[in-house]
Amino acid sequence: MMPLEPEPTTPKTFAINSSRDMLEKLKREIEQLAGSIIRQEVIDHGLNAAMTAWHLTDWTWREIQGSIPRFRSLTASAGTPIRELKQFQEFVKKDCAELALLRRHSRLHETFRILEAPGVFHQGDRAI
Repeated sequence: MMPLEPEPTTPKTFAINSSRDMLEKLKREIEQLAGSIIRQEVIDHGLNAAMTAWHLTDWTWREIQGSIPRFRSLTASAGTPIRELKQFQEFVKKDCAELALLRRHSRLHETFRILEAPGVFHQGDRAI
């Protein structure tokens, strides 16, 4: 009797195969967040969106490393070569901080105000 061949396994990415797939997931989570009115839903959807956005940096970094034009574009945008994931994440966080200033003018202002309340996305007395 011949031994059974192992069954092929699917990647543990839940059908997310690229940064574009992850970005689409983030867009859906932001839509859910924007439609939330119950505090706990705002917290849950806000946290999910934040975690997806952060994981998007991993996916994007991998794809940038595999593309000379993307790497050059990133270097031009950053004004300096970015050679590792942590540097890329710092660059993204800087851009996100600038975008955060614009949120005051968006219809999500109330949602963000709730998320900034003490006890929501905070460690001690500082926001995370």
